[in-house]
Amino acid sequence: MNNILFSVVIPTYERPEMLRLTLDCLRNDTQSYGIEGNKYEVIVTDDSRSEETANMVESYYPWVKYTKGPQKGPAANRNHGADQAQGEWIAFTDDDCLPDAHWLQAFANQTNHAEVLEGKTITDRPRLRLDEESPVNETGGYLWSCNMATHRELFQNMGGFNEGFPYPAIEDVELNEKIKKAQIPIPFCKEAIVVHPWRRSKGITHLKQELSSWYYLLGLYPELRPPSLTRYFFHRSFRTFIKVTFPRLFKYRFKGAGTALGADAFYFWQGIRALFRKE
Repeated sequence: MNNILFSVVIPTYERPEMLRLTLDCLRNDTQSYGIEGNKYEVIVTDDSRSEETANMVESYYPWVKYTKGPQKGPAANRNHGADQAQGEWIAFTDDDCLPDAHWLQAFANQTNHAEVLEGKTITDRPRLRLDEESPVNETGGYLWSCNMATHRELFQNMGGFNEGFPYPAIEDVELNEKIKKAQIPIPFCKEAIVVHPWRRSKGITHLKQELSSWYYLLGLYPELRPPSLTRYFFHRSFRTFIKVTFPRLFKYRFKGAGTALGADAFYFWQGIRALFRKE
């Protein structure tokens, strides 16, 4: 009889060293993790083209269920991992994250009262540069895929992560919208902690890709579209510059200032474009 409560799904792509740190947090050889090892499984779904990750998992983590991903982006990769899951619940985290020692137990404490749970995501240290970013989520309301758990049946009924986004961004936002439209509560589990270390910003190219995915989301949910794209982009640009970028230029001694100012200018330019398109 299958008594697995959680299937932890970790999508990965060419980051074996980071993945090792994640898997070290999920070792099932003791009960110090907060939930007995036979009550959960760990699934690594690997979109890598090299065999380095596969060899590493086979050599050092024989208790991990390894599967080759479909190589169609992170949404499809997560869905593929979920298809392999045997647990009653699916918990998602990423290959650059560090789950707390009692992460699963914190989720387990609330499984009788919910169908989907959102965990707390924090950083590993204070921010040191303007071009560092991390999906910090200390109060809830985001349901980001680096720290969430969902009943497997609900995930299947929702159709999983939308694989139609043009770039790997915002598919977890779309899943959040689907669940909210179904009027399913999403409790915030502040004890289910995942550390997401600061990472360097990927720059303007990534912002362009993220914007394309955002427009795709607005096509699916027109009600999310701002009344005026011009005002939206101008507000986003000026607000970030005034409240974040400018006050912290001296605090961080201008480290990463070029990238941060470039991002502010990018959204200002989107406002100009929307103005001429009268959006």
